[in-house]
Amino acid sequence: GSLRARLESAEEAHVYGFPIRLCFDPMLYHADWEKLYTELLETVFREIPMEKLYDVSVGSFRISESYLKAMTKACSISPYTSFPYENTDGYYHYPKELLLKMEGFLEQSLRKKLPKEKIFRWTEWKEQEIV
Repeated sequence: GSLRARLESAEEAHVYGFPIRLCFDPMLYHADWEKLYTELLETVFREIPMEKLYDVSVGSFRISESYLKAMTKACSISPYTSFPYENTDGYYHYPKELLLKMEGFLEQSLRKKLPKEKIFRWTEWKEQEIV
């Protein structure tokens, strides 16, 4: 669904007593990713009071080797199948420098509105394993 529909659903869930968890995962690379994610966060901050959030997760695009092969076979001409990923233990991901930059940018932006303990970053436990 659209961002608007997702935010409305989150608000409705909160009204019924459910905790709100926002997942900014997987982050996808685009030439204008920083501008696009800034606009996304501005909308989220405007629409969802941060004190209502249980937590948020942040992670960049990653995919198993077998699934990427299947995607490439189904759609060989795609920015998602032709990106120069790195492979760690059978999982493709953005090069370490890019994924740390993207995830770090989003985490720092979120920390302007949320305490660090409410932000779960997928790479925190995986970072040491990415060469």
